[in-house]
Amino acid sequence: MAGALNEYGLTQRQEKFCRAFRLTGNASEAYRQSFECPKAKPATINRKAKALLDMDKIGARIKILEKEDAAEYKCTIESLARELDDAAKFAREVRQAGALVSALEKKGKLFGLFEKDNSQKNPPHVRDQVRLNYRIRGNQVTLFEERPAFKQPSKWVEIFIAQFRFNPQDKKWSLYCADRNSRWHLYGLLSPSADFDELLKEVDRDPTGMFYG
Repeated sequence: MAGALNEYGLTQRQEKFCRAFRLTGNASEAYRQSFECPKAKPATINRKAKALLDMDKIGARIKILEKEDAAEYKCTIESLARELDDAAKFAREVRQAGALVSALEKKGKLFGLFEKDNSQKNPPHVRDQVRLNYRIRGNQVTLFEERPAFKQPSKWVEIFIAQFRFNPQDKKWSLYCADRNSRWHLYGLLSPSADFDELLKEVDRDPTGMFYG
């Protein structure tokens, strides 16, 4: 007996499959969690899982769940981001550069820019080719790439992208770019700013090619 259908035209087990797929990203595992199949062969499970994914109503339901998850995630992220912005603002006011950098670091991790070890969450297919990373020393935050050395692929080399320097006197950040000899020069197209995000966005835009070349 198939059982009653919900508002999306799905049975209870089909709904469970959709939710399990959103959590695991694996159709076969979602099928195992949603249907009683302890003796089923892997090939059978894979085939049935694919058949479910190919159903229009299953695909439509998964997209709805994705939107719901995104909305909830955004709400949580924005709330935490505001708290970190408040912490950063207080750190600027009391001239605690260390606390300021810490708040900015946590905000970067909050938005999924970096893993726990500060390495960026690059797409899987380029993780063995390039990594974006950063280093904090005193009042300076240095952003750099790591790439395999040309003659020694097993060895990773650092390529500077940008450096942000905090001045506790005026509570502003200055942006620096590196030349081919890894020497830092003040970036002249943007004045020092108390808004760290403004400098980050300028690096991301890179209108002159000074940061990413």
